[in-house]
Amino acid sequence: MSEQVTCLSCKHRKLHSFLDHFASAERQRYIGYCEKVFMPAHEKFDPVIGNIKVEAKYETCGMARLDKLDKQTELCGPEGRWWEPKDKKDLFKFIKHVSV
Repeated sequence: MSEQVTCLSCKHRKLHSFLDHFASAERQRYIGYCEKVFMPAHEKFDPVIGNIKVEAKYETCGMARLDKLDKQTELCGPEGRWWEPKDKKDLFKFIKHVSV
């Protein structure tokens, strides 16, 4: 996968609200979430207060592009394994991306 791709041009990136479209460039990294990385509800042990129930959620795009989050979750990774173009104009970028 030779072509560098970004989450901003991926069809799996969604925003929580309409106002997120107007966020600054620095905040764009944190406000979108990826529909491909779903974290199911689970319990986590905290040695101070005991078991904590963690709700199900979609991970942010920044977390989805990490190398690995934990052993149960398959991630997109820095190479953009699940990237698909949002616009038709990026079709050739997609072809370069999947070609080896």
